[in-house]
Amino acid sequence: MIRYQVRQRIAALLADEPELANVNVWPAYPGDKHQTTQMIFGDRTSGPVEFPYSEAGDKTSRDTFDAVFVVRVSGLGSLDECALRCEEITRTAVQTIASTGLTLDEFVADDEKVCEVGPLSVQTREGDTDKGAVALAEITLSIETQTT
Repeated sequence: MIRYQVRQRIAALLADEPELANVNVWPAYPGDKHQTTQMIFGDRTSGPVEFPYSEAGDKTSRDTFDAVFVVRVSGLGSLDECALRCEEITRTAVQTIASTGLTLDEFVADDEKVCEVGPLSVQTREGDTDKGAVALAEITLSIETQTT
């Protein structure tokens, strides 16, 4: 399984995006100590793994999973400002991931390759906390890998 390596690759693509220069990007949650006002982090993966995929010949396994990245914006003053900035970051992240799907399709690590990058979906929420306004977006990317 190369789930974490795929999240590392996506995080690197997002970190290289000039429009996200002021956003901290991590492949996994960096911990409360490292929270910043504008950040993207890999949250979780989930999905089934099939062993073996074929009954005859090579035993190929497939891993179909959803990789979830969270966009978090806080500390900008109002809830509206946080929500709007979160939408801007999310839009750029989705466009970056969608435009680099071919790069992910060619990604190989540990004798496993990404063979399909499925649709993206986005969920958003925002609210006021005791520490101020916060806006969140979850970007879910469906990915399928198989052993090479």
